[in-house]
Amino acid sequence: MTQLLEPDIYQRTSWPSLPAARRRGHGVAMFVALLVVALSLTALDRFEVPVLGVLRNSVLDLMSPLLRVTTTAVTPVLGATRALADWGVLIDDRNRLREENERLKSYQARAQALERQATALTELAHVVDEPKLTFLTARIVATGGGPFVRAALLDAGREHGVKPGYPVMSAQGLVGRVIASGTRSARLLLLTDYNSRIPVLVGANSVRAMMQGDNSPLAKIAYLAQGDEIKSGDEVFTSGVGGLYPRGLRIGSVVDTGEMLRVEPAARLDRLDYVSVLFFDTLAATLADEERAADLRAGFTKRLAPSWPTSAEGGLAR
Repeated sequence: MTQLLEPDIYQRTSWPSLPAARRRGHGVAMFVALLVVALSLTALDRFEVPVLGVLRNSVLDLMSPLLRVTTTAVTPVLGATRALADWGVLIDDRNRLREENERLKSYQARAQALERQATALTELAHVVDEPKLTFLTARIVATGGGPFVRAALLDAGREHGVKPGYPVMSAQGLVGRVIASGTRSARLLLLTDYNSRIPVLVGANSVRAMMQGDNSPLAKIAYLAQGDEIKSGDEVFTSGVGGLYPRGLRIGSVVDTGEMLRVEPAARLDRLDYVSVLFFDTLAATLADEERAADLRAGFTKRLAPSWPTSAEGGLAR
């Protein structure tokens, strides 16, 4: 039995290996042939043979209808695939927005309750209302960046109502203030300039401090009261102390540079385009205007005194 089975086993195991060897040989030969053709076409194209250009154009003309039909057939499939992928993204976005909406509704209810409480306390304490600010939007036409100055030029001036001392905001936060105003232009002092000093409130506890510019991209925090603590990530706003800026203007956030805590402005001061000038007259300027007006009225009354008698209230007698 063993002698009869051995030839059969030999035939079954040896015969199938011959076609596999031939296929491998054909594959190697095909690869070498294609490689030679590719190198030949590359060389001919390098030497800009005219025949090759004509052949290429003929192949493209023949393949163009086929490619057009293939593209027409494949485009709906690709569109459906993208639509399915976008549908999955939209479902995730919808779920995320629904959760955020629920959170915002709870915050809205709390904010409305706090607003009613603040309104009641304001009326009870007879608090003086903050002045309502108007603004003018204009474009930054030039910036002066250097080792000794951080300034910008605005294309609006006195004829547009822009005065020195007015704060300037971007969409992100405070930019600086107007320091000089011409007829149709104004010069801005950026908050990172060495001459910039801004009283600020830092963090949730409203820690009072002074922010100083030093001509670097980040401003310094100075004059922090003993015992007050601030940390990286705290938001920084104007305090309104001194009447130079309105209270509550966003400036930026505290960052830890490794050596000291600094303030990173929220506004991109190196990419300023359009900014808004807040028509905010400082307390000192308002007081000076009132005193000047009072002096003018007193001088006018004094000039009229010899010929026109005045009443006890200071007005002209009828």
